[in-house]
Amino acid sequence: VLMSIEDIAYRVLQSDRHYKSEHGFSIHVRDVVGRRLIQPTVTMRSGPAGTTIKLTAREGELSLDSATATLKLRMVDGRVEGDDDFQAIIPDEEVIPISLGNSLSEKDPSERSPSELPLSMISSQTIRQDANTHAIAGRIAAQRGFAMLTSRFDKLVGASQQISANELRSSRRRLTKLRTEPWRRWAWGFSCFCFVLVGGPLAMIAKTNDYWTTFGMCFLPTLLVYYPLFIVGLEQAKDGNIPPYGVWLGNIVLAFIGVGLMQRVRRY
Repeated sequence: VLMSIEDIAYRVLQSDRHYKSEHGFSIHVRDVVGRRLIQPTVTMRSGPAGTTIKLTAREGELSLDSATATLKLRMVDGRVEGDDDFQAIIPDEEVIPISLGNSLSEKDPSERSPSELPLSMISSQTIRQDANTHAIAGRIAAQRGFAMLTSRFDKLVGASQQISANELRSSRRRLTKLRTEPWRRWAWGFSCFCFVLVGGPLAMIAKTNDYWTTFGMCFLPTLLVYYPLFIVGLEQAKDGNIPPYGVWLGNIVLAFIGVGLMQRVRRY
């Protein structure tokens, strides 16, 4: 992903003259000649306070330093403007590093969505999240027990208890998503096999060389049956209302339909 940022930026700048990155910076240029950026304007955020910095130059050039995860901007006759009326002139040539440190690859796994984690990491994250959930539940139980023991019943409904309850709810929800994610990926992958189970027999039953008629007969069951069942099963599994394997509901129904259609075709 990092290695492609430089090429993506140049391609977008050549076509649209502006490029906005999810890493917190944007570039506007008047023109792109080879590797030269004509009159580039770069806006980015820097520092823990999120200070906005604006860089302008007569010309510039981008290059990626993968070792330090930075995108280097070589500026010629540049100008730097920041918050609080800060200004500086760069009369000659200067290289400005643009940090890509907030990329997905450097995020802590516990802060990433389960859908962003590789399957090899989900198991360990599930164990970690389960331990964290039990720790939060134990802390809440201890706080409530101490409040009842000391007859401080106001602590049972205070703001701290509400914060702890929200934290526990959030931890349990992420744990449920982690347990559901592997089932979702396998179900999504095997959906293609279920589509073939339905589409093959339907095409034989149609007995027509009209492509659009055959496509419609195969596509409508997928659209009207599989996707609603898959979405319902996924949302219910994420909410913990059904087991994680409930995401296979759409596949199972489609497979039964496909097997029934195949039995019908085999009669002839």
